[in-house]
Amino acid sequence: MANYGNFYDLAVNEYTPSIYAGVQQMTSRTERYLRVYPLASRQRRFQIIDPVNSQEITDLYGDTNPQQANFNVRWLKTTPFKTTHEISRIEMMQAGTIESPIPRIVQAERMEMARRRDHIAVNGLIGTAWTGENGDVAVPFNETLNTIPVGYNPSGTYTASGLTLEKLLQVRNIFGSRNVLGQDVDRQDLGGPEIIMLISHEELKDLLSQEKVASILYNVDRPLVSGNIFDYLGIRFVAMSPGMLPFGSRPLGAADDPTKGESTANVRTCIAFNMNSVAFGVLEELFVRIDERRDKQYVWQTYTELAMGCTRIEDKGVLKVDVTGTQMVY
Repeated sequence: MANYGNFYDLAVNEYTPSIYAGVQQMTSRTERYLRVYPLASRQRRFQIIDPVNSQEITDLYGDTNPQQANFNVRWLKTTPFKTTHEISRIEMMQAGTIESPIPRIVQAERMEMARRRDHIAVNGLIGTAWTGENGDVAVPFNETLNTIPVGYNPSGTYTASGLTLEKLLQVRNIFGSRNVLGQDVDRQDLGGPEIIMLISHEELKDLLSQEKVASILYNVDRPLVSGNIFDYLGIRFVAMSPGMLPFGSRPLGAADDPTKGESTANVRTCIAFNMNSVAFGVLEELFVRIDERRDKQYVWQTYTELAMGCTRIEDKGVLKVDVTGTQMVY
């Protein structure tokens, strides 16, 4: 019997793939906020000239001894990552059909590489950087200078708290004082947000619970309507998947030193940074191949590889912001 239904609907029902990607983070959430630098080898050196000083001379044409300009050096090092999966001979016979699992396997590998990119970004922001002529001198993250502790309170009485308005104001205060960004600061980012802050959805919930952030009386936006906060105080919030940001025990902090104070459990480390202070590098774009393995009983396999790295160019443009939280494993 002829079917006189809508052909488009029939085609969609007939040819919709029967294999779906499970619920997961599908793309990189930090990619758009990190400048990608070209690489000719597995690493690249950045040189940053330090500020220079002037000096008074007592004679208009007085002789002077030239000073030597000092440079800081940072190295961007890349690491290759791979993912590979087996495809049976029977599954290869299905290649090109709706039932074939191959496109979904490759898609899943691409999604994993996108998540891996975020892991690399987090490690580059707050991990060990490298300096020295040959890139072999480690530069650990300076916790004392670049941390807003979990107990931060402008009153001086430190108590563990989530992501508060006071901590956001302190981020802007520190970056402004360092001439990283802020009011009347010359060095502004071109085309991107001034501050990017990596948080989780739990910190988003904390912000939505604060009247001065969520109320239309203080904000022209109405974040409680959409349930999202993208920009506030010149800060672009990027909500990461649970597990992307460090979680564990951290010092409560003190007014004179953020690394002091009793150990506090269940602390998540959020990251605030400026695009000018970070470099991301991709040595080789995503490489995908499907080939037969004669040494493995002639099964086929997918192979996906990506070589990338991230580093702090200038430490003054990156801050850890510690907040109370939960593990959030769902």
